[in-house]
Parts: sequence; structure tokens; C-alpha cells
Amino acid sequence: LNHLRSYSLNNPVENGFNQTSASVNYNLTRKLSLLGGAMLTSFPFSLSESTKRVYARASYKIRLAQLLNWSNGVQAEYHSSAETRFRYRFIYITRLSNRKEIPFLRLTLTAAYWLYYNQGGNQIRYFDKTGLVVTRHSPDGLHRGRLYLAAASKVARGLTVSLFYMQQNEFNLLSSEF
Repeated sequence: LNHLRSYSLNNPVENGFNQTSASVNYNLTRKLSLLGGAMLTSFPFSLSESTKRVYARASYKIRLAQLLNWSNGVQAEYHSSAETRFRYRFIYITRLSNRKEIPFLRLTLTAAYWLYYNQGGNQIRYFDKTGLVVTRHSPDGLHRGRLYLAAASKVARGLTVSLFYMQQNEFNLLSSEF
């Protein structure tokens, strides 16, 4: 079970969004794992409707030099109709972390990159270089990359506190020429 709350740095009282998720992870082997779950995202100070998604992920993990774990995975998502930008999303995830906790604060450090491929969703207008509308279709293609840097500490059994930095870049790769 996870819950994420977002606040603005300019107005720390304003709650930007809330995400609540439940998932189940199963290790098929020491290297191969499966995960499935559902997520609800709500926007308290907006007229936006809450969005829902279900997802499944397969990941493969290897050890590097007995010090690091490197995992690679693919996640498939199906989104409710309240999410208008895409209906399906496919995500490639690569993650590097220390294999054993650092004794100080039982600390785990992680770097990860998530690459997003969108499919479906509402049709949008596409323009040529002169600004004329040339077609309308869903914005399928690679459109987002997220870099995560995180530090997590197991403060008690069943309780982990984490601090992370995320940088998101939007782009248009492998999509329509317009």
C-alpha cells in the first residue's frame, strides 16, 4: 500500500494531488519478479476528475560486482476515461541500487530512469510547419522520461521513510511527423 501527497513549494498548504495505490509483488525466482496493482489519483483543488489505472510489471534483476543490484522491467498500464491524454501506457524501467543497506540509518540509495510510451487517448490537432491543422489523432509515441534519485531508510519494521528527487522531461520520439 502506498500513498503520495504533492504540495507546492510556493504555497505549502495547497495540496496539488494525492495518489493511493495497492499492489502485489511476487518473486518467481531470485532474478525475475511480477507486480500488479491499481492506483487512484485525485486533485483536491481542481475540477479534474479522479483518474484510475491498473498495471502489471515484469522485472529482471542482476548483481553487479556483488555491490549493486541492476533491474530492468516493463510495465503496462490501462487508464480510466478520466485520463484523456492516453488510454494505455507502456514504461521501460531501469534501476540501480546498493545491494546491501548502508548500516548508517539502514540506508538504500537508488537511481532509476522511466521511459514512457503513450497509446490511445483523446485525439488532438497536429499542425504542419506553417501552422495549418493537417490531422487529428491520439498522441501515440515516446513522450516522457523521468530520472529518479532516492534515499530510503527502514526506520522500523514495516516502515520505510524515503526522500527522492524526480526530474521529468517531455519530448516527442517515434511519433507522428506533425
